[in-house]
Amino acid sequence: MTFLSDDMASRPPLRGHISPAQSTLWLIAAKTTVFALGLAVPLLLVRRLPVREFGVYKQLFLLVDTAVVILPLGFALSAFFFFPREPERKAQVVRNILLVHMFMGAIGGVLVSVFPALPAALLSSPDLAAYAPEIGLVMLLLVGSSFVEFVAIANGEAHLAALFIGVSQVLRSGLFITAASLFGSVRALAYAAVVHGFLQCALMAWYVRSRFSAARWAPEWRLVRAQLAYALPLAYAGIIWWLQGWVHHYFVSHRYDAAVYAVYAVGCFQVPIMGVLVESVGYVAIRRASELRKRNETREIVRLAAQSVRTLAAVAFPLYALLLVTGREFITVLFTEQYRASWPIFAVYLTLVPLTIVFPACDAVFRACPEHLPFLVRVRTGLVTVLLAGLWIAVRRFDLVAPAAVVVGVTLVERVLLAGKVARILGMSWSDLAAFRGVARLGVAAAVAGLATALVRQILVGHTPGVTALAVLGIGAGTFAVLYAAAALALSVLTPQEQEAIRRWLSRRRRVAPRERAPETAPERGA
Repeated sequence: MTFLSDDMASRPPLRGHISPAQSTLWLIAAKTTVFALGLAVPLLLVRRLPVREFGVYKQLFLLVDTAVVILPLGFALSAFFFFPREPERKAQVVRNILLVHMFMGAIGGVLVSVFPALPAALLSSPDLAAYAPEIGLVMLLLVGSSFVEFVAIANGEAHLAALFIGVSQVLRSGLFITAASLFGSVRALAYAAVVHGFLQCALMAWYVRSRFSAARWAPEWRLVRAQLAYALPLAYAGIIWWLQGWVHHYFVSHRYDAAVYAVYAVGCFQVPIMGVLVESVGYVAIRRASELRKRNETREIVRLAAQSVRTLAAVAFPLYALLLVTGREFITVLFTEQYRASWPIFAVYLTLVPLTIVFPACDAVFRACPEHLPFLVRVRTGLVTVLLAGLWIAVRRFDLVAPAAVVVGVTLVERVLLAGKVARILGMSWSDLAAFRGVARLGVAAAVAGLATALVRQILVGHTPGVTALAVLGIGAGTFAVLYAAAALALSVLTPQEQEAIRRWLSRRRRVAPRERAPETAPERGA
């Protein structure tokens, strides 16, 4: 049987060369769709499911998401390394990725299906045993197909990766919303996830056949070993990274019942737009940094890192400041009054937002310079030990805010250590900090707007009887947006190139506007 072909390996992208900025925009557009549609699902579920049932739903998909992150062993990321270095072997690389993902997905799916007590024991939730067959099948399908966006980006087809992301999320959200609206049960949501898994596999098969069709199924073991040698250290570091971000959910779920875990899970709500930006900027930065490293253009990598940090800071800083001020209303409006107890957890966990700005740059440099991966592994191994010990103490001796605080503290230490190492790898000096001057100005602008918005909120809440949470959130967001824009302009945050781009856009709009109004003012025929 044939599936992948060497003759298709070097087929160019459908739309030719796409710049890093264009690639980022494609991915941001797709992941913004993910943000909008993905947000609709939990907002509907908190209104359709009792708190305990919502907790079971969160536990079920915590297991699935864990499998999708851990089981593939980071193998798909080898495409970023091997595609630019051995373009003539793209088909073999993709074939090996496909087989490894299918094999690992099958292992996870069979284990969960054959031993239904396993997921129940992991989260101390007996309810999960009843959903073991569905969990196992979803693991198989999603792990087996989860590599397609990585391969598309590595192949220079960010527009197709964006299409896959968007279509997959539209299908997932549509299925989940339908299941929740018609049936309102965790069982229906599990069935919806199975259908989504089959559809995502169909998308994956179409892409692989259209780009890398007609090669043998048998793996090329020499290349598999080379891909594993590259991917396994990254996979280990990725698993440690996952532990830093998600293992606290297991500690809390194991300690408390599903209803209490639901409150904690809402408090650890991750603002989706930051995930959209971090992933989009990160994927493109990884590919670009690998190309620059191959050409030994270290100074360009420094500029790439500064650009990615500034891009994320432009959103992360104002988002953090705004939600720190209006977070109570944000939680109440999105998740209803019954989750108001999640606010203190959310306030602490929100600190992860500004800490994300250095992650894509650091990740890209370590992937482009694999000889430095042992440092990354040592740092994360040491910190995960601290994390596990801290979580063990936190869930037994303190309230639900403590586990979130432990996660934030460990993440802060990690980002400082990795940023320092990246600066040494790139040979950065104090003069290079000038490239990051705009980041500091963005922080000042967000702080000024946040303080002023806090005063406005205090007036609304303390001196306006009957004001609703939605009104406070809307007025606060509007006030913050105006003040942030004004502060950014006053501090000259925009570069001359960005200012010129805005002027050109406004100029085009002024030229187009009269033509758009022309049909309305033209005299009628025969007048």
